[in-house]
Amino acid sequence: MEGSIPNEKIKAEGYWAAVGTNPDTGQPITTCEWIDRLAPKALVVIGAGTCATYGGIHAMAGNPTGAMGLADYLGWDWRSKAGLPIVNVPGTAR
Repeated sequence: MEGSIPNEKIKAEGYWAAVGTNPDTGQPITTCEWIDRLAPKALVVIGAGTCATYGGIHAMAGNPTGAMGLADYLGWDWRSKAGLPIVNVPGTAR
């Protein structure tokens, strides 16, 4: 994962990031929904960059997106299908 996780579940202001449209509902498929679908199947999950690792500037108090790091979203004790923790690589992802 690269970039902070905008969590629409905790912020009702709207959709902040989505890829594709759910054919059943016609609604955008949010970043969180993709993570919820894919992370349980992954052998390893990597947070690349400070935003994906810790939420970066986007996760500052008062942000309207609910942005956070990948481990904040999945949980710091989360483990992959292979039993591995999230691999966080902070720093610039560019």
